[in-house]
Amino acid sequence: MSKSVSKTKRDKLIRENKSILSFFKSTNESDNSIIEKGEQKTPSEVDTTVVPLTDTMVSLPQPRRNVNNLWTNVGTNNECPKHKWLMNTPFTVDAFRYGLIKGCSGYFLTHFHHDHYIGLTSKFVGTIYCSEITAKLLEKNFGQLLSIVALPTDIFINVSGFDILLLDANHCPGSVLILCRLPTGNVNLHTGDFRAQASMLKPPSPLTEFILSKQRISNLYLDTSFCAPKYTFPLQESVIDAAIQISREALITHPGALILCGMYTIGKERFVLDIYSVPFFT
Repeated sequence: MSKSVSKTKRDKLIRENKSILSFFKSTNESDNSIIEKGEQKTPSEVDTTVVPLTDTMVSLPQPRRNVNNLWTNVGTNNECPKHKWLMNTPFTVDAFRYGLIKGCSGYFLTHFHHDHYIGLTSKFVGTIYCSEITAKLLEKNFGQLLSIVALPTDIFINVSGFDILLLDANHCPGSVLILCRLPTGNVNLHTGDFRAQASMLKPPSPLTEFILSKQRISNLYLDTSFCAPKYTFPLQESVIDAAIQISREALITHPGALILCGMYTIGKERFVLDIYSVPFFT
């Protein structure tokens, strides 16, 4: 059967990709609330007002656990490599395989894929910072004992004196880029795993300020898994449209055929939902 994409389908590629996060409801869409250890704080307790990059931030409530006195199992075998640290901060990113890390007061998790949270157990006592969706996935899989601070996206929050902004990474539900502004004015950007698209650098994305102004990102931690000329991937929309066309042709030829979609924990939701939404028989 043909796997080509028709002109009509190709014309649809001009559409911007939907955000993966659009398929999942936030913890509380009406008040930008923050969840810590499974308890929801109200706006009166936590101010999460959207502000420009140049404004000062409100402080996030301190984690309930004092992890600074818990470095009892740190040894040379689990020394955290330099690239796992956000430069000049007490934060590490996706570094759970190293256990408790001396000097680290905040463990950021970019998204809930095993290769990024590997090493994490229900007994981990460090404070984890992540998106609201990732926080729910952590609690579902590891229980309620983890010390989790769930941060909203697109809003700056001050964490231990550092301004933190989470942005949709367009990778899987809950995946985020981490933008960290230091008191010195320097800015770190950690992409985690992400799917780049033009809208990430267009208004209203905060990243546009690094294009339209003299402000620059000081340190970039970049996902380069496929950053080589030999990799040429089609747009996600074209892959979905091709899958829809192949499925339609298969069902016309074999009306009783069962369409199976290969899945893992999370990350294929957009693909499945888009195929499911198509009325194959009209």
